[in-house]
Amino acid sequence: MCRTFPHRSEQTKNSQSNISFDYRREIDEGVRKMDVKGRVALVTGAASGIGRSCAMQLLKEGAKVSICDIVPAEGKKLVESLATVYGKDRVIFCTCDVTDYSQFLDTFRKTAATFGEIDIVINNAGVMNDRFWELEIDMNVNGVIRGTLLAQQFMGTNRGAQGGIVVNIGSNVSMNPYISVPIYSATKAAIVSFTRAFGHQYHVDLTGVEVMALCPVADGKSISDVSKKLLCTQFQEAWRRDVEGSAAPSVELPKPILEAACKNAIVIGGSEGFGFTAADHLLCNGARNVVLLDEDAVEGQNAARKLCDAHGKNRLLFVHCDIRTACQFEAGLRQALCKLRVIHILFNDLDKERLPSSCSSSKKIERNFTAKTIRAGLKILGKNHGGSGGIIINCASIFGFMGWPEAPFPVYCRKEAAIEVTQDFADEHDIEETGVRLVALCPTDKQFCDIGLPDNPDEIPNRIRGKMPECIPKAKYHIGTALDYVLAWAQNGSAWLVEPAISAHQIPRLIHFPENEDEEIDPKVYETEVK
Repeated sequence: MCRTFPHRSEQTKNSQSNISFDYRREIDEGVRKMDVKGRVALVTGAASGIGRSCAMQLLKEGAKVSICDIVPAEGKKLVESLATVYGKDRVIFCTCDVTDYSQFLDTFRKTAATFGEIDIVINNAGVMNDRFWELEIDMNVNGVIRGTLLAQQFMGTNRGAQGGIVVNIGSNVSMNPYISVPIYSATKAAIVSFTRAFGHQYHVDLTGVEVMALCPVADGKSISDVSKKLLCTQFQEAWRRDVEGSAAPSVELPKPILEAACKNAIVIGGSEGFGFTAADHLLCNGARNVVLLDEDAVEGQNAARKLCDAHGKNRLLFVHCDIRTACQFEAGLRQALCKLRVIHILFNDLDKERLPSSCSSSKKIERNFTAKTIRAGLKILGKNHGGSGGIIINCASIFGFMGWPEAPFPVYCRKEAAIEVTQDFADEHDIEETGVRLVALCPTDKQFCDIGLPDNPDEIPNRIRGKMPECIPKAKYHIGTALDYVLAWAQNGSAWLVEPAISAHQIPRLIHFPENEDEEIDPKVYETEVK
């Protein structure tokens, strides 16, 4: 099983605040994608319930754990039991009342002093009791805030530490409040808003600490004497309806078409920009190997060095080649295929500023990079050529669409017609024969509602030599969420708009095009889609 944990020096690159509703599935995904062996975790409210489960799972994966709880008897008993299995040097107990800042601070100090550092903080301690709502707010909201601020203090790169991860435990009522426990619902909603704010890349860049949330479904049956915890005894019937209404039906989720874990990828133009971010994200999500193809030897080697430092030297290879020169490009692909043996993902960053070609014969240079890479990609990925199948993603920033939304005509930041060429090749090549999906990914600096352009848009500002066009988004990290989504769900020939990230769970938007020249797209199609 391929598992990786972002290197401390690189944890700021692709972090986002993640909101999950399936506790068990998210824990499993986290375990699968993160190697926590040797890491140090501090878990509050860890003597029982979710906190206990988190602590035990971390220990199973090789972490060192500080079990923190307000009930010393239960906490110490648990530590004694776990120490016999995992060793006394890997688990300790700290008496911790999250409403008491000084005691909370001492817990962090003791954990850091015992294990040398802290890598993971899980703010799980909480209570549901609307009758004692002031204590409820202090534990559920203030406790999470205290824990997150202390985590940034002890793990923050701006404090000389190595960075880390904070997981705040919310609830399904964070999104859908129970009318029977309005104050408890408010505290859990506050956790999600707080997490989304501190999970923004702005704060991650400042501290190196990623902040995310898990929102498990509240189990009403496990709560004893619930009548004593409601604000009013008359709320018992409302509680029963809340619990019954929140019971999720047992459904089998569709299997993703493709995931990065244990897959091999080639990233063209990976020395910077979206290409570099895509390579970093793939490695973070468990890709076995990534090959960077770039014509800039200096920047390419620098990028490779950063990624090797972050993810391991055996998982990244840099190949120097000019994709515009047929002989160099084909040789570069053959070298990558020789290294990887099988390739599943080809990511083509068409926003990359290309250096002048070293080839003296202009006849050997194909100007349309999109078509060139698709042809080459189909040869190395296509099942009809002995490949395993997979996906080719053409990434080109977009200025907007003329004729929006009835008959959208894309206007790119650069000259590459990524959408049109991708769709043409998807129509020409039978996916049943090739096993390769062709997808266009179009980042933009505009929100979806502003993507339409007038019939005669202003010229794209690219007149100043060496200056990046203003329409290419400066922030690159949100391409990671879009990349995950298209790997898993995008259909062959589809084009996706990647808006500026305004929240952690934002996904790309599918762009609809008329199938025939005399047809138009009904704008209502976008109103019915999940935003």
